Amino acid sequence: MKYRLADLYFETSELEYAVAFEEYTRRQDAANDHPEIVVSEPPAKDYARSIALYKDILANNQDYSNLPEAYYMLAWC
Repeated sequence: MKYRLADLYFETSELEYAVAFEEYTRRQDAANDHPEIVVSEPPAKDYARSIALYKDILANNQDYSNLPEAYYMLAWC
């Protein structure tokens, strides 16, 4: 159950990043036409919730059948 929740958090982070990056790109394009527009730093992906759950799974569930997948996803984050 925790693995699926961590996976859902991962997917949410990816979607939030995509929306933020699209907005960043839109503002960057607008700034090209209007130099007075200040563009902030590009967005960063935030996997903190997924990382916390993957670490919890790895620390407390050594007999979990998806342990290799949890290691993989933790490394991906």
